[in-house]
Amino acid sequence: MKNYILFVAGGSGGHITPAIAVALKLNKKDVFFICSKSDLDKNIIKKYDFKYKQISTGKLRRYFDWQNFLDIGRLSWGLVESFLFLVFNRPRVIFSKGGFVSLPVGISAFLLRIPFVLHESDSIMGLANRILSRLSNQKLSAFQIQDATEVGTPIRQDAQKADPKKANDFLNFKYKKPILLVIGGSQGSSFINNLIKNQLKNLKSFNIVIIKGKNQLNLKNSDSIRIFDFLYDEFFDVLNVSDFVISRSGANSIAEIAYFKKPAILIPLKNSANNHQYLNAKNLQKQKLCLMLTEDEVEKNLQKTIKKLQENKELFSKNISKLSSNESAEKIAKIIKKYI
Repeated sequence: MKNYILFVAGGSGGHITPAIAVALKLNKKDVFFICSKSDLDKNIIKKYDFKYKQISTGKLRRYFDWQNFLDIGRLSWGLVESFLFLVFNRPRVIFSKGGFVSLPVGISAFLLRIPFVLHESDSIMGLANRILSRLSNQKLSAFQIQDATEVGTPIRQDAQKADPKKANDFLNFKYKKPILLVIGGSQGSSFINNLIKNQLKNLKSFNIVIIKGKNQLNLKNSDSIRIFDFLYDEFFDVLNVSDFVISRSGANSIAEIAYFKKPAILIPLKNSANNHQYLNAKNLQKQKLCLMLTEDEVEKNLQKTIKKLQENKELFSKNISKLSSNESAEKIAKIIKKYI
């Protein structure tokens, strides 16, 4: 391959879907992806017909786990794989969305003096991006981060085609009630799944859509409940017709909620890396863009928080929309083109 642009993303939907949004702003035949070996990464990239390569990689944990020993080997092998790939298939520029899969590619790019641009979606840089920021040519961010160019978080252009009729036909609720969409992130959340299950008696005034991920949930579809492992093609349709959202506070989820101006309660993952989900949610709540509940307080306070969200629906809808950036993908694509 010659004169191509290499995208590095994967490990979660929050990394790979923003990268796809940027890649679609470029000539598809000029784009190649490196991702992790997860089926989620592969299936999303294949859906858009991008060429790709999967490499070995490990998770950068900051706590003791026996998997750490295996991941050292995976990271080392991923470094060998990415270095050899770049030697024989040298790109014009590399764009990385962060995450553990980006580390071996970013190090290899630095050693081979290949221009390298990274993007951080959270309010604080993740460990991989903190390491790579010292090696990169340019740093981009969704929020204000020192020494980074603020460009927002790109979301898939499919959002522009969200169809209310398609969503209502797809969900096919028996009764007309406000729709509460519950999102646990691309991997799902057993905590949020169980929370909603235990709170159902207090949520009878809603039609509820739960995106549960791969986690088990001992609950079945009913007249007012729809449960999905994962939504991709239909996700923006469903988000568009939802009245309220309960979600984790990953940057990608926040960007999508903001695009559709949905009043939201954010429940940060308790042990997220660098506590980034808590910082994301705390920052937004401080600006009155959403409401936040920690895992420790949510069960006790969920009902009164939902009531507050309902009473101030228009205010939170207006405020969260301030985060929406329709031009984020275009801005990043233009920056990438400067290195071609």
